[in-house]
Amino acid sequence: MNGHHDPRRLQRLRQQREVTEMLLHRAEALAPRDAALLRAVLGDGKPAREVAVLLGLPAGGERAIRRHVSRLISRLTSPEFLVVLRHSQTWPAPCRRVATACVLHGLSIRAASRSLGISLHQVRAARAAVRALVEAASTLSPKEAA
Repeated sequence: MNGHHDPRRLQRLRQQREVTEMLLHRAEALAPRDAALLRAVLGDGKPAREVAVLLGLPAGGERAIRRHVSRLISRLTSPEFLVVLRHSQTWPAPCRRVATACVLHGLSIRAASRSLGISLHQVRAARAAVRALVEAASTLSPKEAA
């Protein structure tokens, strides 16, 4: 059988394309630099080595690019990311701002504090509230969560 017409191979390719499209769609919620990185690697198919050169990274920088892309994909596919993406617009402003900074943009609590201009205590409190909201949303039935 010709490998180009193997139904299993075609199904795998379709699934890979669907996953890539989903990741690129979710990547729109990332920080602009991270979204651009994923568009280059996943959307445009640029190799990590080429991206590393474009970013001016030293030799071996492609490993750092691959690690960063892997971490971004892990974040994009986490249940927490999906809940924040789908539901945060209905949350109180402090929770929404911290969820965007920490969950969607991947900032640490300290970096979020600096970026948002609020105290570490306020970020920690809002982060705890976000976790509770995520937990509550994840206990909903699939129909309620949508």
